[in-house]
Amino acid sequence: VSVDLNPRAVRFCRFNAILNDVHERVDVRLGDLLMPLGSKSESQDVDLILANPPFVPVPPKANQNARRYGMFADGGPTGEEILERIVRDGASYLPCAGRMSIVTELVNPQDFEGKILQWTLGTGRKITAAVLYDRQPYSVEEYSRFRGGEGRGAEDWVMHLQSIGAKEVARGYIHIIVQEDSNTRNNKSTSNVAIFRSTSETSVWAAMNKDAISESSAIWSTMESRWSKLP
Repeated sequence: VSVDLNPRAVRFCRFNAILNDVHERVDVRLGDLLMPLGSKSESQDVDLILANPPFVPVPPKANQNARRYGMFADGGPTGEEILERIVRDGASYLPCAGRMSIVTELVNPQDFEGKILQWTLGTGRKITAAVLYDRQPYSVEEYSRFRGGEGRGAEDWVMHLQSIGAKEVARGYIHIIVQEDSNTRNNKSTSNVAIFRSTSETSVWAAMNKDAISESSAIWSTMESRWSKLP
């Protein structure tokens, strides 16, 4: 099942499925995140969520250069508005041993242990999570030039990123395994979150980055081992 909020993206996804002769196996739905899947009882045993959400921390008062970041890219002022919903709702929605893998940019990647703990608070699930990010994150100035261009455009991004406490921005992935938590008290989740900085000189997003693929495989193995040992 593929879901997108943009009707144009839905049409292209269906067209792409036809081109690759998999249209009978791909169910493309228009809607907001998990809502088109229906309730958990109607989900037809969904046990894996793959997501590439809007993640750019676009300044609220975007200049002309920043306006190109529309629905497909704008993750709100922190870049985490959609990401938080996916992590929180996915943790509640998936069955025991369900998994999520999310492609995203990470503002201050070392802070994501606390963020994932906060986002999953109240889901009633035990969560084993791992974050893998680039060895060389962008500095605030580098990222501002990348997103806003030179001159005034970059200055607006610098001011915005500083206002949200950004120190660096990295490309990365979030991997999560969720399970039922019978020992939860007051409906608070108990989580294990690990942060990994890639050893690869190339971005973890680079096509056919064998180092990143090996690192992700090792991380999944570690997560599965930790998950199997949870009480």
